[in-house]
Amino acid sequence: MELVKLENNQPVTSSLRVAEVFDKQHKHVLEAIDDLVGVVENSADLFMEDTYTHPQNKQKYRQIIMNKKGWTLIAMGFTGKKATQFKLDYINAFEKMEEQISKNKTKELSYREQGLLALAANEETNQRVDQIETDVKELKDLKKLEPGMYNFIGKAVSNKINVTLEDLALNKKTQKPLRSELNRNINELAGVKTRTQIKEKDFNKIIDFIERWQPSTITLDKARAIQLELDEVEGA
Repeated sequence: MELVKLENNQPVTSSLRVAEVFDKQHKHVLEAIDDLVGVVENSADLFMEDTYTHPQNKQKYRQIIMNKKGWTLIAMGFTGKKATQFKLDYINAFEKMEEQISKNKTKELSYREQGLLALAANEETNQRVDQIETDVKELKDLKKLEPGMYNFIGKAVSNKINVTLEDLALNKKTQKPLRSELNRNINELAGVKTRTQIKEKDFNKIIDFIERWQPSTITLDKARAIQLELDEVEGA
């Protein structure tokens, strides 16, 4: 990820990026900015409220977009050898972006050239967006379950087995054929050999299937046969 990006024709960075580069907690960077906002004149020109989407839980969180002056005020409080190098990297990034903006302003283009460039840029953007969407879909299709989701499926299976045994008035010791069939059905539905290979894209489909699942006649016969054996042992 670049240190500086172009936004509204000026180089800016974000509080999230600053926290990452300087190895700070994001909340501490936000607190430092909030302290400055109440003191610095025209702070709205230096710091702009914004949000970002967390890649894991997809929720939106607060971040601050800042220009070079805003970043300078924040970076002044960071000390140490590594911090100094990071500051130099940021300064170089800001200057490079400013030079690029200056070149763009001084370069005169005819209306025809501007139109052609706009069309080309739009076409290139569309192609990149299409490619990004394709790449994201492929990555999502290949992403395996996270531990929490994996455990959630296990609990859903256990709950379903317990409810089924209760509905059928069967002893918990008869659950083996039911659990075996349900796990086998889940793997077949996801197109995998073991549960650890299940992809995240199939999670909701599997949870819905577990809720609707009913044991087959053969599996019920096996469970009831085990129940009869248990009854005979207890009655002996």
